Amino acid sequence: MAKIVDIESYNEDYKKYLESTKADLIDFKENLYGIMINLATRGKWKEWNSKMREGDEFTFSLDMLLNAGDKNIDLLFELFTKTDETINGMK
Repeated sequence: MAKIVDIESYNEDYKKYLESTKADLIDFKENLYGIMINLATRGKWKEWNSKMREGDEFTFSLDMLLNAGDKNIDLLFELFTKTDETINGMK
């Protein structure tokens, strides 16, 4: 005998899991952003970073990271961008 599937229940489970997946991807994207900043401040921006004092505040931008001149950051930036596109494309 065939099992009857409640489509409404299935759709709700799917929607909840999709939202959870999107939230995980957002967290992943935020982590990538931090990783790129940490790489930059330990690499190309190391001298600048050493001049910063504890408690100093600075706002990094995506443009700064894109122009950091580090191939590893460039690769991570591609992943960051693709992750953002994926999040925005999920319906």
